[in-house]
Amino acid sequence: MRSLQKRLVAALFCCLAGNTLAHDQERDLFDLSFEELLDLEVTSVGKKSQKLSDAAAAVFVITNEDLIRSGATSVAEALRMVPGVSVQQIDANKWSISARGFSSRFANKLLVLIDGRSIYTSSFSGVYWEVQDLVLDDIDRIEVIRGPGATLWGANAVNGVINIITRSARETTGGMVNASLGTDDQQGTLRYGGSISENTAVRTSLKYVDRDEYETADGRPGGDDWQIGHLAFRMDSERPGGDQLTVQGDYLEGRINQNLSLLYPTAPYQVAINDRLDTETWNLLGRWQRPLSVSSDFSLQFYVDHVQRFEALFGQELKTADLEFQHRFAWGERNDILWGLGYRYITNEFESRQVEFSPERRSYSLVSGFVQNDITAIKDRLKVTVGAKVEHNEFTGAEVQPNLRFVWTPGDRQSLWTAVSKASRTPSRAELDSRLIVGVLEPNTITNPIPFPIALYVEGDPEFASEELTAYEAGYRFAFSPRLNLDFAIFHNRYSALRTVVQGDPALVDFSYVETTLHLTNDGYAETSGLELAAEWRPVQAVHIQLAYSELDVDFRVRPGVTDLENGSLERASPKRQLSVISGLEVSEDLRLDVWARYVDAVAPPNVAGVTPPLLPDYWDLDFQLSWRPAPNWRISLVGQNLLESRRLEGLQESFAADRIEVPRSYYASVSWSF
Repeated sequence: MRSLQKRLVAALFCCLAGNTLAHDQERDLFDLSFEELLDLEVTSVGKKSQKLSDAAAAVFVITNEDLIRSGATSVAEALRMVPGVSVQQIDANKWSISARGFSSRFANKLLVLIDGRSIYTSSFSGVYWEVQDLVLDDIDRIEVIRGPGATLWGANAVNGVINIITRSARETTGGMVNASLGTDDQQGTLRYGGSISENTAVRTSLKYVDRDEYETADGRPGGDDWQIGHLAFRMDSERPGGDQLTVQGDYLEGRINQNLSLLYPTAPYQVAINDRLDTETWNLLGRWQRPLSVSSDFSLQFYVDHVQRFEALFGQELKTADLEFQHRFAWGERNDILWGLGYRYITNEFESRQVEFSPERRSYSLVSGFVQNDITAIKDRLKVTVGAKVEHNEFTGAEVQPNLRFVWTPGDRQSLWTAVSKASRTPSRAELDSRLIVGVLEPNTITNPIPFPIALYVEGDPEFASEELTAYEAGYRFAFSPRLNLDFAIFHNRYSALRTVVQGDPALVDFSYVETTLHLTNDGYAETSGLELAAEWRPVQAVHIQLAYSELDVDFRVRPGVTDLENGSLERASPKRQLSVISGLEVSEDLRLDVWARYVDAVAPPNVAGVTPPLLPDYWDLDFQLSWRPAPNWRISLVGQNLLESRRLEGLQESFAADRIEVPRSYYASVSWSF
């Protein structure tokens, strides 16, 4: 059956290419040549605008057009097209997203930003993807760096950086209404923007999402439906002299349902509940940019971020204030220097429930400074980048994160790059001062023959150290012709001081149960290697094929004499192989068909208290989107997702999960009107 699915997918793509030779004509959608694509500007690699061909890093850019073509309803879904990025949907509202290994619900080595504002959660070192509910039409591009970005972006930019860059208010004037209705998802968006003066534009948007619950592996309701409302605004102003001012903010409120399994050290030991998580977040960001000369400028950015989440596991209130200054200038004819300073103040306040924190309230600060020099060693041929960032936090002290990068451009249509860099991941509050119950062995059973239940607790360590990475990377970009280009990267990563879970001595508590504490230590080591390939091909003008392929190998080990209870399956937590192929066909000027095929290798989620979760099998999948523009300001789309199976288990929650939730086949129709 699986081989038949492969043949059907291959045949469909051949038909898309073969049946369109008669449509070899100019299309607005495919105006750019690949030489022009190599000139596409990115900002996340060097914190400044530079050509993609000059970037000495593995970079993949999801454009606004790519988002539309994918049929994705969220940023999380769209990230499936990026080579080297693993995306696993756990249930209707939870995701596991990581780069170059170490997948989990709270993947802790991937830094995610929205317009330069970090959404990395300091409490558990992850990202709550369910509340990153952006209006996709407002996104200009998503720049994904696979590999360390710590020299510029700081700690936790270990395996990658995802920077979501939204469009300026000047690019979204007028109104837009979008409504979609599907088998599992209903969404509505209202946006309006306009100029309030000759140099200033403003936009506001309101979005609402209502997603139905999925089903468990045995066909029961998953209890994971959710509703999110999101209000956003943005103002952009360009002053005389070139100064640019941006002010933007968001308010989001959501009700998220989830089935949880709560554990207790005494009878009844385990209770399954349907819990409602209430969340409320808001943020406000301001950015001032001033050009000083042709080769010099500075920027000042400030943001505040507030997050509240209350659920049966714990309640939390997170507040962040961040200030960053950076200055770029030329020194002579060969040196382009960028330096900056940053200060971040964070307050965490928790309400202990199943997860306990001590102390419940804690405030701390992060001070940083960086400098980076882009050196033109040979004009138009060889550039060398050298830089370092120094950060000081109150938990592990100073962290130094340097990098050295080379990019060689032997011709106008190709470039080769290589890099050596170091990065750190600082501890989260959960690793420093939390305590949670992760397992109970009932008495007088095969696993626990004694007359007392055994309760397993994981306890944070105030002395927990930062995890460290040394990364070696290389890549090659080549535009073979105006219709075919290739972007290839290889890497070898060496990790040290990785988190491990080690069992402590048991103790009898009140003659009621035996408590065994599992301690967090830094006794883990790992080496990962892999390759990533991205290619774009236009066999004829009306057909656009985008391919992404990656391979990953992970070797995890611990210090001799240590028995780790968490990472036994870490080597297969991310798929060894992934393939994504998106083929777009312009049937006519107003009608387009996009087909997206994916292959994901088998994965094994990380262990929990020494218990190995089941292996999740590999799978093929297929999405399609038929898009019609009956008028220039109307777009109607029909989308089908996960078409090759009625439902599929993609990922598991590491702890407190009551059920195994499967992702269903789904369909939706979308209508957009611009005015």
